[in-house]
Amino acid sequence: EIYLRLKEDLRPRPSKAHYTFNLRDLAKVFQGLMMVVPRTCHTASQAIHVWIHENMRCFHDRLVDSTDRRYFTEELVMEVLKRSFPVSRDLTHEDLFEGAPGLWGDFTRIGAPPEERLYEEITDPSALPRLFDEYLDEYNLNTSRPLNLVFFKDHCEHLARIC
Repeated sequence: EIYLRLKEDLRPRPSKAHYTFNLRDLAKVFQGLMMVVPRTCHTASQAIHVWIHENMRCFHDRLVDSTDRRYFTEELVMEVLKRSFPVSRDLTHEDLFEGAPGLWGDFTRIGAPPEERLYEEITDPSALPRLFDEYLDEYNLNTSRPLNLVFFKDHCEHLARIC
């Protein structure tokens, strides 16, 4: 439903030519949801958070102005959430979107082989700059052109959504 309403309500315009949503975007939401295993998502609250994270990652990050982003979170996500997840009826927009972001990823365990990586909730977003610094240090050891990057809060949140 979110995909269909986005496709209908937020059509491409000259200033927003990239508002072209297709089934590949919807598939990315489901792909992310399928990465979760029961031992990392065992409550309804966690299921809600991963569902929101995947929709934010695939759709919200492409929205360019606050009006469109607010429409997405208030009118689309909150409406579908309350109808589809009965346990979410007590949750407010402020609870879900105006505090610390609900982030998920499989990159929190440095050096873990791919088969041992777990797609899990990132419970401490303030630790992300240090984590990304460690990945950067590892990268710089293995390249002839090291990078000197500074990771800040918004940057880390965006990296967490695309990793």
